[in-house]
Parts: sequence; structure tokens; C-alpha cells
Amino acid sequence: MDPATQILKVVLVGPRAAGKTTVGMALADTLGWGFRDADDLVAAAVGQPAEDYLRTAGEAAFREAEEKVVQAAVDESTQEVLALGGGAVLSPAIRDTLRVENQGNRLLVVFLRAPVPTLVERQEAAPRAPLTGTPLRDEVTVLLAARWRYYVAVSHMQLDTSSANVDACVRSIIAKMGVTS
Repeated sequence: MDPATQILKVVLVGPRAAGKTTVGMALADTLGWGFRDADDLVAAAVGQPAEDYLRTAGEAAFREAEEKVVQAAVDESTQEVLALGGGAVLSPAIRDTLRVENQGNRLLVVFLRAPVPTLVERQEAAPRAPLTGTPLRDEVTVLLAARWRYYVAVSHMQLDTSSANVDACVRSIIAKMGVTS
């Protein structure tokens, strides 16, 4: 079977501001697939913006909702690009959902990464609510260090979005999928 016909989902993981939405939307457009963001799925499930739900309900409730929507999205048989929130990989259930032995060739998980200075610069340009209450550079450094091993563990490939533009990232992912144009 052609590898491109086996892959139903490209799942993008990585820290805030790594480019998951930007690359994901461009990839979906190129493939003619849909694009969804897990935070939007959480928001639809809980009836309020994901960021607000995280703040008001707490991380445990947020992660539980996130696990449900990610599992449901991965289980759907539609071809799409799915961008996960930066902390989604903290969930053992989500990591299990993304494991190749559980999904076969249905998923391609891509770790989009960038160095701390790039992530800080991007977040300063498009501010979001802080996650830890510490200075932004410290927050990014600590969260990236805590999550790095999980990003690596679930991914089939890594792309540094600080050194590759969106088109180059899309081409690399498509090449990994085995799609010929």
C-alpha cells in the first residue's frame, strides 16, 4: 500500500510558538486535508476558551478534557492535520494514543521545535497568558526542559522551525509521508 494512503493524521507536537498552527494550516492546505487545533476541540467540548478552562477548572480537568478530544480526533478516519497543545504530551494517555504500535501507519507525529530565544521572541510578539507566573524566558526554558523527552518519544520526525521556513517544513513532512507531487 502507498504510505500516503495509510496516513490518516499528521499530528504536530511541540512548545508554544513552535509553529504548530502555522505549519499545520499550510500542510493541510497543501494536502487538501482539514486542520484542527486541540485547544479548539477542548473549547468546543467544555463550552469556553481552552485557556479560560485551564485557568478556572485547573490543569487536571483540562488534561482530562484534552485526552478525550485528542483520542476522539485520532480515532476518526478522516485525513487531517491535528495540532496539539504544548503540554498535551504530559498525558500518558495521549502519549499512548500517539504510539506507533497502537496506530500502525495511521499517524505521522512531527515535533516542531525551536530554540528558547526564538520561542521567547515569538511569544513576546503574540502574547498569551503565562502558564507559570515566572518571567517568560524562565517559563519557556523550564517547560521545554520538562517536556522535551516526551516530544522526542512520541515523534516520528523533528523539524527546527527557526531554521526552516513554513514551505520547507511542509515539504519535509510531505516527503516523510511518501507523497509525490
